[in-house]
Amino acid sequence: MGDVPYLQPSELEEVTIDGLAGVMIDVDVDPGALAACGSIGGAGVAIFALAGEDSQAQPGERFRLVAVDVEGATVSFLQSVTF
Repeated sequence: MGDVPYLQPSELEEVTIDGLAGVMIDVDVDPGALAACGSIGGAGVAIFALAGEDSQAQPGERFRLVAVDVEGATVSFLQSVTF
């Protein structure tokens, strides 16, 4: 995510959720991410594909991505957060 100019990720943090090891990162979406788009291009900024659709965030939004290992599979949680 650090290579995407309109995303400002925090440092990756190690987490433990219910005994499961994982990682967490907070990401800020630049408030001007859609400035050149006007009203064309959808409701938000595409972050990544999720269940066949683009997961989106709004310019100025902060989201948190948490990923944990569950029996060899990665399970991810995506949350919009306000600090």
